[in-house]
Amino acid sequence: MQLWLSPWGFLKGAATHNATHNATVTTQTANNRTLQVVSWDADIKSPAGVPYKLVGHINDQHLMERVETWLENPVFGDMLVQANYTQ
Repeated sequence: MQLWLSPWGFLKGAATHNATHNATVTTQTANNRTLQVVSWDADIKSPAGVPYKLVGHINDQHLMERVETWLENPVFGDMLVQANYTQ
Protein backbone atom coordinates (compact mmCIF):
# COMPACT_ATOMS: atom_id res chain seq x y z
CA MET A 1 0.00 0.00 0.00
CA GLN A 2 2.87 2.38 0.76
CA LEU A 3 4.18 1.96 -2.77
CA TRP A 4 0.78 2.75 -4.28
CA LEU A 5 0.60 5.95 -2.23
CA SER A 6 3.73 7.23 -4.02
CA PRO A 7 3.20 9.15 -7.28
CA TRP A 8 4.95 6.57 -9.48
CA GLY A 9 3.33 3.66 -7.63
CA PHE A 10 -0.12 5.17 -8.03
CA LEU A 11 0.34 5.77 -11.75
CA LYS A 12 1.78 2.28 -12.32
CA GLY A 13 -1.11 0.76 -10.38
CA ALA A 14 -3.66 2.77 -12.35
CA ALA A 15 -2.05 1.68 -15.61
CA THR A 16 -2.06 -2.00 -14.67
CA HIS A 17 -5.66 -1.93 -13.45
CA ASN A 18 -7.01 -1.16 -16.94
CA ALA A 19 -8.12 2.44 -16.64
CA THR A 20 -10.93 2.03 -19.18
CA HIS A 21 -12.75 -0.51 -16.99
CA ASN A 22 -11.66 -0.19 -13.36
CA ALA A 23 -10.58 3.43 -12.99
CA THR A 24 -12.64 6.59 -12.95
CA VAL A 25 -11.28 9.89 -14.27
CA THR A 26 -13.10 13.08 -13.36
CA THR A 27 -12.14 16.74 -13.36
CA GLN A 28 -12.81 19.05 -10.45
CA THR A 29 -12.10 22.73 -10.04
CA ALA A 30 -10.94 23.99 -6.65
CA ASN A 31 -9.51 27.40 -5.85
CA ASN A 32 -9.49 28.33 -9.55
CA ARG A 33 -7.39 25.25 -10.35
CA THR A 34 -8.38 22.20 -12.35
CA LEU A 35 -7.46 18.78 -11.00
CA GLN A 36 -7.96 15.42 -12.63
CA VAL A 37 -9.13 12.86 -10.10
CA VAL A 38 -8.25 9.26 -10.92
CA SER A 39 -9.51 6.39 -8.77
CA TRP A 40 -9.10 2.63 -8.96
CA ASP A 41 -9.55 -0.46 -6.80
CA ALA A 42 -6.45 -2.33 -5.68
CA ASP A 43 -5.96 -6.09 -5.80
CA ILE A 44 -5.26 -6.04 -2.06
CA LYS A 45 -8.38 -6.46 0.07
CA SER A 46 -9.09 -5.11 3.51
CA PRO A 47 -9.75 -7.50 6.42
CA ALA A 48 -13.48 -7.10 5.65
CA GLY A 49 -12.86 -8.41 2.12
CA VAL A 50 -13.42 -5.10 0.32
CA PRO A 51 -10.72 -3.96 -2.17
CA TYR A 52 -8.83 -0.84 -1.15
CA LYS A 53 -9.71 2.20 -3.26
CA LEU A 54 -6.97 4.65 -4.23
CA VAL A 55 -7.68 8.20 -5.39
CA GLY A 56 -5.07 10.43 -7.04
CA HIS A 57 -5.29 14.16 -7.79
CA ILE A 58 -3.28 15.39 -10.79
CA ASN A 59 -2.82 19.11 -11.48
CA ASP A 60 -2.80 20.95 -14.81
CA GLN A 61 0.99 20.48 -15.08
CA HIS A 62 0.43 16.68 -15.00
CA LEU A 63 2.04 16.35 -11.55
CA MET A 64 0.60 14.28 -8.71
CA GLU A 65 -0.58 16.54 -5.91
CA ARG A 66 -2.19 14.01 -3.61
CA VAL A 67 -2.91 10.30 -3.27
CA GLU A 68 -5.39 9.01 -0.72
CA THR A 69 -6.94 5.78 0.48
CA TRP A 70 -8.87 4.57 3.51
CA LEU A 71 -7.71 1.89 5.96
CA GLU A 72 -9.87 0.03 8.42
CA ASN A 73 -9.40 0.70 12.12
CA PRO A 74 -11.37 -1.17 14.81
CA VAL A 75 -11.75 1.98 16.93
CA PHE A 76 -12.03 4.84 14.44
CA GLY A 77 -13.61 3.04 11.50
CA ASP A 78 -12.28 3.91 8.05
CA MET A 79 -9.29 6.23 8.43
CA LEU A 80 -8.14 8.50 5.61
CA VAL A 81 -4.48 8.00 4.67
CA GLN A 82 -3.30 10.85 2.48
CA ALA A 83 0.08 11.59 0.91
CA ASN A 84 0.61 15.18 -0.29
CA TYR A 85 3.21 16.03 -2.93
CA THR A 86 2.66 19.77 -3.45
CA GLN A 87 5.50 21.15 -1.35
